[in-house]
Amino acid sequence: MLAVLGFIVSGKVENELNEKDPGCIVIDEVVSAYVTMFCIYPERKFFWLLFLLGFFLNRFFDVVKPLGIDKLQSIKGSGGIMLDDILAGIYSNMVLWMIIWGFSL
Repeated sequence: MLAVLGFIVSGKVENELNEKDPGCIVIDEVVSAYVTMFCIYPERKFFWLLFLLGFFLNRFFDVVKPLGIDKLQSIKGSGGIMLDDILAGIYSNMVLWMIIWGFSL
């Protein structure tokens, strides 16, 4: 639901400010954090370590923009604002799950 709101609002704010992906829009980062931690439950061993690792992974993917994330950011409007962060969250979640399975956490 938050992602839907992000798609609706972020493009309008971008147009209003006449600036590509303005820094005052943070709903994309919040959605990305939710996607990163999707199905990583607090009952899991080392949850706080995974939470911190997820945060840093998400920031890495959001800043470096590998594996097609940079292409999504070039989309105009709310799609470019939201989709690159959602994909960064997906990649971060996948890496977290590989760590969980690899270390049997």
